[in-house]
Amino acid sequence: MKALVLILTLLIAFSNYQQDARGQEKRRHSQRAKEALDSAIELLKKELSGGNNPHFPDAEKLFRKAVQEGPESDEGTTAFVWIAAFDLEKVQSNVDLKKITDGTKGIRERLKTHFKNDTSSWQPKVAKLLSVATLFLDKNWPELELGVNDILKNIDSYKNEKDPMFEDFWRIRGSRLSDLEPEYAYLLVMANAFQGHLDLAIQKAKAIEKQFPDWSKRGGVDGHIELMETGQVPWKL
Repeated sequence: MKALVLILTLLIAFSNYQQDARGQEKRRHSQRAKEALDSAIELLKKELSGGNNPHFPDAEKLFRKAVQEGPESDEGTTAFVWIAAFDLEKVQSNVDLKKITDGTKGIRERLKTHFKNDTSSWQPKVAKLLSVATLFLDKNWPELELGVNDILKNIDSYKNEKDPMFEDFWRIRGSRLSDLEPEYAYLLVMANAFQGHLDLAIQKAKAIEKQFPDWSKRGGVDGHIELMETGQVPWKL
């Protein structure tokens, strides 16, 4: 009986040791993920402050390292959305229609898989915004309209997001969080113009110009309206 008790005691102790070792290893991976993420963000901010394009390979490598080290950590999740944003930029620069379609589909699938059960943090909001952007590149106008309308309907949840990383994400990429609403609303202006619905595109553009005059001035919306009123589409896709 004593021998059995001793064996059970040893087994419990060994199990606790294994759990503690796994916990320590997980913490080490999380720490390395944090270090990689912090280094990547610092590199991007440094490039941005110098007036350079904040997308360059060294930062992307660090983001991928952060995901590898802590795929389930908050740092790994943050790095994941940055990688998706980089992937989207690469797709945008492509001229091959099939590569664009395959690229955007891959981005959407990866984001959907990664965030299917997560709605409690800022990263899923970025995932939603990136996914909708891929629909524009795909010229998937019906799904784009649904996605944009869903974002606009819940725009307060984006505007009121308190995590500083959310604002940093847009600022580092050369945008402003305050521009989020007009930028996504304007996707529907462009979508309607590409489909030949110029009257509706003009109507939407004028509404955005009235609601967001500063953004519209910076974006040259008045010039877009003038061109559309002459039957021209101001953009190429």
